[in-house]
Amino acid sequence: MEVVYNKRPKLVKGMEKSWAPIVLMSVLGILYLEIADQTSLFSYGYSLLLLTVSCYFLCRDNAKRLFFAYHFYLFFAISFYLIFKSQFPEYMGLSGAEGGIGTDDCRFYAQIVGGRGILYRMMVSTTRIFSYSKFLIIFYPFEVYTPLNIVVANLIFAAYLPIYVKRFAILLTDNEKIGNTAYWFSLLCPFNLYFGCIILRESFTAVMVIAGMCYYLEKKYIPLAVCAYFLVWIRFGTLAFLICGILMLYRFKLKRRTRTDFYFAIVFSLVIVAFYFSFSFLQEFSLGKLQDGIIRVGSESRYGGSTIGAIMKLPFPLNLFLSTIFFLFIPFLGIPHELYGHYLVGGVFQGFLTPLFMFFLWNYIFNASLQAITDKQRDAAKQILFIVVLFALLLGTISLQSRHKTVLFPILCILAAYGKVKYDKRFGDASVFLAASLIGIQILLAII
Repeated sequence: MEVVYNKRPKLVKGMEKSWAPIVLMSVLGILYLEIADQTSLFSYGYSLLLLTVSCYFLCRDNAKRLFFAYHFYLFFAISFYLIFKSQFPEYMGLSGAEGGIGTDDCRFYAQIVGGRGILYRMMVSTTRIFSYSKFLIIFYPFEVYTPLNIVVANLIFAAYLPIYVKRFAILLTDNEKIGNTAYWFSLLCPFNLYFGCIILRESFTAVMVIAGMCYYLEKKYIPLAVCAYFLVWIRFGTLAFLICGILMLYRFKLKRRTRTDFYFAIVFSLVIVAFYFSFSFLQEFSLGKLQDGIIRVGSESRYGGSTIGAIMKLPFPLNLFLSTIFFLFIPFLGIPHELYGHYLVGGVFQGFLTPLFMFFLWNYIFNASLQAITDKQRDAAKQILFIVVLFALLLGTISLQSRHKTVLFPILCILAAYGKVKYDKRFGDASVFLAASLIGIQILLAII
């Protein structure tokens, strides 16, 4: 059988032989912070302390990989801060105007500092504080001088994401090489890199989902409950990804014992019935975070004229099918161009570097998917593929926001790692054709 659960990931070789690269990165990071923002040196020291303590309890076997990931992201975070500050000085090193060229980082930061010292026009209340703003105030309980102070601490969650991706991959496949490959794919993914290096909750929620599924497979239910609690508190809707991911893992585990989906169908039906009758309670419990329906209907002002807005207006179930396909493949390739006189970091990383990065992975992803579909023995590949499709479906129903794909990219990286390590030449021509067709279509659309 391909899958072996509850197996502790082995101590990997290579990076674990020496701390010298990490020490060098730390020295360079301190020098970079000295140049960019000296007030963030304290935040850096505080973050290293938190990393050291948390690593002892969570991932001692991968300590060097964790610290490498943190410092890798640190250089990008500082660079983003300096670029933002140069392009839009009034936004103090944040990504830009809310609802325009920027993201929600300006809203979170304004609430964290209580509106003190803000140079830009605030479009958020400083009394009704977002859950993630409250969390970051507790997480970094010190004087905040610049946005980089918060970013440097927030990078901890970005650093843990490839660690848990590796762990989840090994738990599913019992293959250390697949885990290591998934780690590097996840670490280098430009999409998750960008959203992990600014003040957003994307990396945090993605880590909670992936870690929660790891703890479920390891039968560590207290840490699993902690992950679920933070998802309920920080972004209630993302809890659906953890629940559905666990249901899918349970389905495969149950089928291996019973050799039928009948019992899972009963369990799934009971979950649906329970959700139906508790929906009004969940709406009240979520304090408005859960909307009036399961399928989210975007406002005309927000999604009008967009591709996803047009898809959601289609009749059911065509809208669900196309929205799932849409979220599987976005972002599509776009040629970088100036906006307001600048090349925006977010646009370059999301619309250009991410599609280019995926160009190198689609062959492996299609190969692993074909293995999962056609080979009954590829149980691990089936699980990964099922979770990928399920998460894309959830993104197209309860999310509709492209940046929330940070929860899907790690699973795509695991699927790509599986395809790379266990590449099946039987499907080589088909997977190359599918990948080349997808890449060709994107390049053609980008040129047009």
